[in-house]
Amino acid sequence: MAAPPLQVRLLILQGTPFCNIDCSYCYLPNRTQRDRMQPATIDAVVRRLLADDLLGLHLTINWHAGEPLVPGVAFYRDAMARLRPLSSRGTHVVHSVQTNGTLIDEDWCVFFRDTGMRVGVSVDGPAAIHDAFRMDRRGRGTHARTMLGIERLRNAGIPFSVITVLTGTSVDETEEMYEFYVANGISVVGFNIEELEGVHRTSSVGAPGFAARYEAFLRRFYELVRRDGRLAVREFEYFENRIRRPVARTNDQVQPLAILSVDHAGDFSTFSPELLGMRSDRHGDFVLGNVHQVGIRAALATAKFAGIHGEIAAGIEACRRSCEHFVVCGGGAPSNKLYENGSMDTTVTDYCRYTKKAIAELVLAELGRHARRHASGAA
Repeated sequence: MAAPPLQVRLLILQGTPFCNIDCSYCYLPNRTQRDRMQPATIDAVVRRLLADDLLGLHLTINWHAGEPLVPGVAFYRDAMARLRPLSSRGTHVVHSVQTNGTLIDEDWCVFFRDTGMRVGVSVDGPAAIHDAFRMDRRGRGTHARTMLGIERLRNAGIPFSVITVLTGTSVDETEEMYEFYVANGISVVGFNIEELEGVHRTSSVGAPGFAARYEAFLRRFYELVRRDGRLAVREFEYFENRIRRPVARTNDQVQPLAILSVDHAGDFSTFSPELLGMRSDRHGDFVLGNVHQVGIRAALATAKFAGIHGEIAAGIEACRRSCEHFVVCGGGAPSNKLYENGSMDTTVTDYCRYTKKAIAELVLAELGRHARRHASGAA
């Protein structure tokens, strides 16, 4: 079978490494650094992608890492204008941003409405849960400021989704978590877990008994979601679609260049976005080149890329041989394998146990129960 064409589907750009808050579970090492991506770097990204013919029918540009709203509205108006040539050959380009919400004001709402940029807000639930982990640099909770940002989005009619990091605290508060989303007009939520990654080296996920509590949280939350249909959960939707329509789908985190991550200075990497800016004993850093100095395709011809890719490929094959969930996962997340297991040629991680296996099993069981009830009623 021929290898799939090299094609960037997700371009992650770091407007700044700086973050205005200081979450206890953050994996980024340089979030006090106040540099910004310069216009010349954005121009270089565009030139490299076009020159290397790396665009297909669809491209999502996600502004991430640090707090992306820090550079301000004017920065993004200029950046989006500079990135416009990426659609010149028929590529449908969508911009998105993942923000902590504390900087959203009326000017941002006007910008989001004008440009159609998709907005994701990071909020971990009610104040007591959120503020235990998501604090500012003076140790104060950020919940009130985040919720003010959400209120402004809602009042302006700006669609948004939410990402919540589940911890050993939140999984014990299922009803409270659900009611929080519904009461605040949140209609779409994605669940991450508190991961061991980058500079974050301890996690409440590793506490005794977490697995059983997490599975109980998922079961009850699934019941609540299906009961009244006011909330969509990213993970539930994904696995329902995969199980009902089991078509071949790649895992972008293990496909070369499916995800291209570029930091504020122009250094770039691929595979798991979290690898950019990180290090390993075997590979050093994961920077493959800089857009000011080398073509993106040319960087894939280096020994460094070959070593990283080879280790990831070995991990994919090990997953394929050993895991019954491979069809809905495709080989896991290299960054989680590295930071949980010490290398990327390994298999199971807490990330895959909790965000893949546990949810796939839950959804499969619930769909099976529904089908049996339907068949029984029809009979």
